[in-house]
Amino acid sequence: MAHLNRLILGYPDGTFKPSGTLTRAQFSVFLAKASNDDYKTFTFSNQDYKFSMELPNYMTSQVIFEDGVGMTEDRVFSVNFYYNNTAYLGVEPYIGSIHIIPASLWDGYFDTAPYDLIKKANNYYYCYQGQSEDPYYPNRSNSREAQTYMQIHDRLERAIKSMKIN
Repeated sequence: MAHLNRLILGYPDGTFKPSGTLTRAQFSVFLAKASNDDYKTFTFSNQDYKFSMELPNYMTSQVIFEDGVGMTEDRVFSVNFYYNNTAYLGVEPYIGSIHIIPASLWDGYFDTAPYDLIKKANNYYYCYQGQSEDPYYPNRSNSREAQTYMQIHDRLERAIKSMKIN
């Protein structure tokens, strides 16, 4: 089934339930996507490592995607995410990473790394690593920048932890 211009994506397992009951939250998401392109989604994926996740369009301008970090030095594939705003800190704050570790390196590797295991598939371990601390702490303000950073961080973390691995 077509995704109707990125408005309707179906359930996380890729199915649609046309006879199911539509909730108020589901209708609100549909209405937001229909009225504002920022709420539509794009697929962030890597074909070599067979993962994908749906992210809101607004992240294309607010998040820096650094793909393929570390592949040659330790055979661990990493995707790093940074908030694309240097106004307060002078640097793009780190949001999180996806690490894809070959099963042959797993023993001992995971013990020393601050990763959350997402799934093992395709002879790889897929892990999430979040920031070690809020970059706006201890001088955390209720600024729009700090609030936007946390919203992006939380949304990205949920997407990573529920990403599809083929």
